[in-house]
Amino acid sequence: MHILNGKPLLYYSVTASKKSRLIDKTYVSSDDAEILEYAQSLGVDIIKRPPNLATDTTPSELSLLHLAAHVEFKHLVFLQATAPLVTPDLIDSAIDSYMGGHYDSLVSVYKDYGFWWEKDRPLYDPKNRKMRQDMRKNLKFIESGMFYITSRKALLESKCRISGKCHTFVHDKAVGYDINDLDDFSIVEFMMEKNSE
Repeated sequence: MHILNGKPLLYYSVTASKKSRLIDKTYVSSDDAEILEYAQSLGVDIIKRPPNLATDTTPSELSLLHLAAHVEFKHLVFLQATAPLVTPDLIDSAIDSYMGGHYDSLVSVYKDYGFWWEKDRPLYDPKNRKMRQDMRKNLKFIESGMFYITSRKALLESKCRISGKCHTFVHDKAVGYDINDLDDFSIVEFMMEKNSE
């Protein structure tokens, strides 16, 4: 297991889920015995995933559908261990937004006013470059991967975590930092250390 700021990476999303006032039950799905044993030590339920659903190329949807085949639930909050800065308050705000809007799914996103490029070609006019703060009409949202919420019905019908009437839950970019490589890992660890000072 990867250790982040003195604790296994999994600790952070599991702890946030357990401290949520709106999540009834927390499950960890994995094929790894060490991860499952650690998850149990945190007081959550586990789902043993078959090896074919635990490869580096397995879509998350297959794991979610495997969970749905073994666990009865009405709504699902899918947290990813690679977004360890998630908090119970963020989760609860997202659930409130999802339930209040009667959505089929919700995805966590952050704002981006950026100057986008496609390889060596800018996707904006460099001769008419605006100040970043003036680019509100170009505002886009980037999926952070911190969490997704959907209903069991929508998941089973669409076979996808995002479907139907979907809502974007906008959060600060920093809290949704997603770990995809060692650089990301180092940045998140630095952020955690600074926040604990």
